[in-house]
Amino acid sequence: MRKARGALLELAIHSPFFGTLALFAGLVAAPERTQTAATDGRTIFYCPEYVNQLSRRELRGLLLHEVLHAALLHPNRRGLREPLRWNLAADIVTNGIVRALNWAELPDGAIIEAALETFSVEEVYELVPVTPQTMAGFKPDLLESEGPQSNASRGENEAYWRQARAQAEVLSAHGSQPAGLKRELARLADARVDWRTELWRFAAKTPDDFEDFDRRFIHRGLYLESLTAETLELSVALDTSGSVSLPLLGSFLSEVKAILGLYPRVRGQLYFADAALYGPYDLEQPIPTASGGGGTSFAPFFEALERNAEAGASRVAIYLTDGFGEFPSFVPTLPVLWAVAPGGARDERFPFGRVIRMVD
Repeated sequence: MRKARGALLELAIHSPFFGTLALFAGLVAAPERTQTAATDGRTIFYCPEYVNQLSRRELRGLLLHEVLHAALLHPNRRGLREPLRWNLAADIVTNGIVRALNWAELPDGAIIEAALETFSVEEVYELVPVTPQTMAGFKPDLLESEGPQSNASRGENEAYWRQARAQAEVLSAHGSQPAGLKRELARLADARVDWRTELWRFAAKTPDDFEDFDRRFIHRGLYLESLTAETLELSVALDTSGSVSLPLLGSFLSEVKAILGLYPRVRGQLYFADAALYGPYDLEQPIPTASGGGGTSFAPFFEALERNAEAGASRVAIYLTDGFGEFPSFVPTLPVLWAVAPGGARDERFPFGRVIRMVD
């Protein structure tokens, strides 16, 4: 117990941020629960026999790995996803954060996917190839809480670690953080609003533009209201050169079509785009076969919308893409929403508009 507790306290010597988070985690010797180390989202459990075999650097890396699982709410964020695949994705991200530090080291056998480790866990879950080779020797370390976890206890755990992260950020004076940690913290900040809700909010404009509560949205958990007499022109571009999966594309188009179906004063046009622009097509008609496959430039879409702006129509733009391409040299006058596929460019790469992450 002394060796593990000492290594946990050493985190504060090397990093006020990680050290503060470590102080919020319980530490229990529990060889009956794990052969290495694991967490249920609040407490770190470890096997003394395994811990005694590790160097101090490896032990710091192991314990920090579990602290990050808890502090970044990896058990809470799984939802209905497949547990082993989610655990694998969470390990890739936390191991990437540990690998970026010069005072900690991962024990032998740690899962490393350098190309994925700076994405959020939700994105890695969609991207990671789950193969027999990938899973060989994999030891899950995200434990289910003992007894049923109610919504109240989940909320309590989220509040507990939200306070921990806030204190850690204050005490660390906003020092430099690994890229993977920044992405995870950004994901936590947006975790309460999923991409579907953001899409509906954007496409339906703002509450000031609506009147009369629309009860058709109760089952969706969305409280939107009816459009006024103004027509909304919804222009949607699909990046046909990007890595957008067919299931993701189908989910996205289903949501857009639902908006059109429930709001008769919303009109929708669809474009395909790579380095050129194809369309427009009527979104209320069957979707044609996608055109494209070349390089990526976002400029043709926005140039076309600026040229074709119609009097009397309020126009907004939604672009489904991975975000890797050439942006226009001007800032469009219309509102823009970037719907970014898993593994897509970071938020700061987009020079204008709002960014949402298409992960569930």
